[in-house]
Amino acid sequence: MKKRVLALLLAGAFVMQSSAALAAELDVSEDVIEEDIVLTEDTEEDSSLVLDETAPESEDTTVEDDVQSITVQDTETSGTCGTDLTWAFSGDTLTISGKGAMNDYDYDYPPWHDLSDSITKLVIEDGVTEIGNGAFAYSYNLKTAELGKDVTRIGEDAFAHCSNLESINIPDGVTRIGAYAFAECHELESINIPDGVTAIEVYTFGHCGSLKALVLPESVQNLEGFSLQNAWELTLTVRNPTCNIDPNMGMRGGTICGHAGSRAETYAKRYSDIKFEAIHIWDNGTVKTAPTCTEKGVKTCKCKYCTATKPEEIAIDPDNHDWSEWKVTTPATCTSEGKKERHCTNT
Repeated sequence: MKKRVLALLLAGAFVMQSSAALAAELDVSEDVIEEDIVLTEDTEEDSSLVLDETAPESEDTTVEDDVQSITVQDTETSGTCGTDLTWAFSGDTLTISGKGAMNDYDYDYPPWHDLSDSITKLVIEDGVTEIGNGAFAYSYNLKTAELGKDVTRIGEDAFAHCSNLESINIPDGVTRIGAYAFAECHELESINIPDGVTAIEVYTFGHCGSLKALVLPESVQNLEGFSLQNAWELTLTVRNPTCNIDPNMGMRGGTICGHAGSRAETYAKRYSDIKFEAIHIWDNGTVKTAPTCTEKGVKTCKCKYCTATKPEEIAIDPDNHDWSEWKVTTPATCTSEGKKERHCTNT
């Protein structure tokens, strides 16, 4: 019996200890839960702060916009492009000024490259002697180019891929036009090469499909590597009868104007779709009847390369008077002017 009572007492004590321990654990758990709740609430407050940090993201966008704005504003619109040459861009016009030759840009972009899409007009002022290689290539929106009278060389690829170029003048002083100088200028319709040009290199006018008139002077003696693909409506005038024409020039259709018996005629007759028209280059004329003081004279002109003579005679104005000395016919007085006369001695 005592043993049973003792066992019951021990069991009760164990139960009480277990309950106390359990209660203690429950109290701790509640504290922990309360603390977790507090922490969670704090975390939510912190998350609201994180959400408020969207403002700096907006600020970042503004900063990026500012950077872009600054970049555009900082694009150079002037500088140097030769030892004594400067360039300036204003509105839609690029102007090259100074004296001497431009730099070549074979392996680097020209300084106005970032503005090339905005350039529609180019002005090369008097004093510039050479247009550098690749200077204006890929200026897709360039429409007109005005070259100063002192330009003597147009470099390789100078205007290549200027697909909207419509007009350009070649000054009389130009002697050399580089390879590919006007290649892929799809809107260029006509161009007159001055008499001083002695060399037109390979593919200078390659794929200029809109070309309708191209005149080559007597000074051009060799068209080796010359290319005229896709110029279907072109009238090509070759003024030098001995000019060497590349058999692979690629011209199909259109008209070739040249001297009878010339290489230009030989090329044209190879293709049934090319017309040939004979031309003549006239000399300065031979006086047939000398002019007098009152009557016109007459001269005739002959072709420099054949026996053709101009069908019409050229009149010489009667301006070769042989004047006498002045002679006073009415002396001047204090109140009136005098008069003097002279006359032609040939009448």
